[in-house]
Amino acid sequence: MATDLDSMVSSLLHGYLNQRVEPADSQVFWLPVINIPRDEFVLRTECTYVFNKCGIQTEELIFIDEIDLKGLANSGTLELVIVDHNKLSPKQEHFGDYVKGILDHHKDEGFYLHSKPRIIEVVGSCTTLIISNWLNICTSNSIDHRTLLCNETAMLALGPILLDTINLDERYDRVRPKDTDVAKTLTEYLIGTPMEFPGGEKYYNEIREAKFNIHHLPARDLLRKDYKEWKIAGYAIGISTVTWSLDAWLQRDGEKEFMNSVENYAKEHSLDLLAIMTAYEKKETKEFARELVLYVDNEKLNELPKRLEDTELNLKKRALSLCEQVRLFSYEQNNVKCSRKQVQPIMKDAIQSL
Repeated sequence: MATDLDSMVSSLLHGYLNQRVEPADSQVFWLPVINIPRDEFVLRTECTYVFNKCGIQTEELIFIDEIDLKGLANSGTLELVIVDHNKLSPKQEHFGDYVKGILDHHKDEGFYLHSKPRIIEVVGSCTTLIISNWLNICTSNSIDHRTLLCNETAMLALGPILLDTINLDERYDRVRPKDTDVAKTLTEYLIGTPMEFPGGEKYYNEIREAKFNIHHLPARDLLRKDYKEWKIAGYAIGISTVTWSLDAWLQRDGEKEFMNSVENYAKEHSLDLLAIMTAYEKKETKEFARELVLYVDNEKLNELPKRLEDTELNLKKRALSLCEQVRLFSYEQNNVKCSRKQVQPIMKDAIQSL
């Protein structure tokens, strides 16, 4: 699964904060695991920025290629809590029996119903659910959360909440009251400490600037930086989110090289469909914009682009010569409120209707 700032922070904080409230004689050890190989971390420019600002030493983190989950499972000591998704990726679904908890803000896919907690709620950021759940645990155990919270933890948690809700801006329909309440709790804590806190708006702008600083990355890195994969009706579907405009990308690489990169990435992951969602700010108007590119590598999905054209995504075909390629479809996505969190379920419904 893609591991963005929200995913990483959710994992780190859920493990760290729950360990803080474990009884002294507890045999339970909460171990946050970053669900990407270590060498991919540098691609998450917003993550490297926030972690550095919060004083997190990345060499002390554990990445998915550094832990033997199979060995732990075989020894009978593995229990998994999954955050920022509620269904394991195809490559990890064999660990389904070990899922004991879920905290997520995506559409409920109906798996691991025995999990406890099983908190799946539509909010702007999964980190919101992590902090809210932890605050509830503190309250039920008569613990003053301020005695366990630290400056770096509060700053770390606030980062993805601000980023994923576009600085708590209600105009984009991504923020919910719980996001606002948790952000307020964290901000009030930071203001009351000696830590150098730049303020919510400035902090958001700094993270956002870091996230969009990707123009130097090669095409393959752009595609794998924020990538998620699913099995839908037996088809392998991948969606890459890229915070750069398609025009700028094509201007840098050229259409032929772009097409080669897309084809190679789809083949590398054995995909039937690769979707690329761009998200960027128009230079002239500072208006937020989205685009959708579909690379279809299975003729049974040839009708999918047409189905998606008739959805609430409000797609408008782009006039690009590369679209003369039979398997490539390019659109402006006029419904900019739909991020991957909304697009994936729409795509799933469209595929299942074919």
